[in-house]
Amino acid sequence: MDVDTLNTVSMGRGDKEVVVFVDPRCAVCHQLMGDAKSLVDDYTFKFIVIPALGAESNRLAKNLYCAKDKTHALDALMNNTLGSLPSKETCDPGQYDQTLLTAHFIGIEGVPFVVAPDGRVSKGRPKNLKSWLESVE
Repeated sequence: MDVDTLNTVSMGRGDKEVVVFVDPRCAVCHQLMGDAKSLVDDYTFKFIVIPALGAESNRLAKNLYCAKDKTHALDALMNNTLGSLPSKETCDPGQYDQTLLTAHFIGIEGVPFVVAPDGRVSKGRPKNLKSWLESVE
């Protein structure tokens, strides 16, 4: 599945891809995004934004999905300003709905939900993201 077709923002330029499901209002998710900043040379983080924490999260996640210009989307997500992103006049919810279905089918019950390049999963924020990503089971 191409995660870029979902409600996704990216950070980094590394060869190894890390997929992270986050909620815009999740404090631990924001801490994990902060952890990821120091790893952007080695990894590309794909943050898939889902509304795990209720109606306000759903509004903010849709705001990201329907943003007129995604250039500042990552900054808006990290700075808790998704609500101020200008929206497109019309926004087809198809891929937003696909994002929700994907999270449901994977069985995501909480965030952050991290998928390492080798397929390992962390339900929650790893204590040391770099060590967890580099470890092999």
